[in-house]
Amino acid sequence: FLSEVMRSFAKKAGVEQHWTTAYIHYPNGTVEVVNKALKSLFQALISELRWNKEDWPWLLKAIEHAINHRPKKRLGWKAPVTVHTGLKSDNPLELIFKKPGENLGNCQMTT
Repeated sequence: FLSEVMRSFAKKAGVEQHWTTAYIHYPNGTVEVVNKALKSLFQALISELRWNKEDWPWLLKAIEHAINHRPKKRLGWKAPVTVHTGLKSDNPLELIFKKPGENLGNCQMTT
């Protein structure tokens, strides 16, 4: 998308625009790696859960969370959410396997 508005925004934000040709994936390696991971995760979960392919939007938040909260070697074993926001990454399984009565932040689990 090429416009004066985007050019001005990029300049003010200190972002260098990178133009690519449509349908040519080579210049967008990082994006393509993420897209490949997303596709693989969607296919695996839909198959495992025995869901219809049309139900993929229901999995989006869980997959997004998994990708953004998983520590990465290239980030010094920090999660993207930590690097970009300073927030501590969490593991959703910790919520499932907490003992009754353990503190879960703003709520208490009870039996």
